[in-house]
Amino acid sequence: MAYSTFRNSRIQIILLILSLYYCRATVDVSSDAFIKGHMKPLGSHREPLAVEELTSIPNPKTFYDLYTKPGKPVILRNAAKAIPAFSLWTDEYLSEKFGNVQVLVEEGKKENRSKGNFMTSLKEFVNSYKTEDLYVVHTVPKEMRAVDYEFATYEVLRKQILDAMLLRKMASKQKFRKILLDCEVGEIKFIDVFSAFDKDKNGKISINEVHELPYGQFSKLFPNWHYQTEESNEMEPDRDEL
Repeated sequence: MAYSTFRNSRIQIILLILSLYYCRATVDVSSDAFIKGHMKPLGSHREPLAVEELTSIPNPKTFYDLYTKPGKPVILRNAAKAIPAFSLWTDEYLSEKFGNVQVLVEEGKKENRSKGNFMTSLKEFVNSYKTEDLYVVHTVPKEMRAVDYEFATYEVLRKQILDAMLLRKMASKQKFRKILLDCEVGEIKFIDVFSAFDKDKNGKISINEVHELPYGQFSKLFPNWHYQTEESNEMEPDRDEL
């Protein structure tokens, strides 16, 4: 009886070994394909999600409701170009507007604490950084954090034009003229305006061309456009009701 039990156990062990050997021969467990995403970038275990792209920056409430709250990823294509500093902060502009602002500067791109750091005016830094190995390590000074009002208002006009082009992404000369009329840009030299936007010279204006036109050039095209603040919809109460 004991011998029979031992014999059966030995047969089971042999069968188990043979099964494992067969599995090893037919499935390469060392292969990266055995476990999807193994030894691959994080997230490779699942199919990639389609990520929405926007060509204009939504207002904060829209961004929160549509993307932040539901945790939905989104790409803001060319978003940095809508930031005032992208177009405004040239060396000349910084020297003229914020030349007296004091900033912390270090010598050498690679940190070397033996050289230390020092404070200097932004104008002095701008005049020196191209010929000397100097780098600003200062947070953005409070004097430079306020958005330039004129820039901000012209970006309102740019957004109005972009919103009008959002569906088709492209506008013919006739369509673009109508868009500008609807935006109430005032008196303009339309031929000059169209030529400035038509970077590809194909007789059409793309949504990217509207995005990429520098602020300085954009604002000069619409000298008679004025930013209109939204008026309150509430009617003034009748004096008899007060």
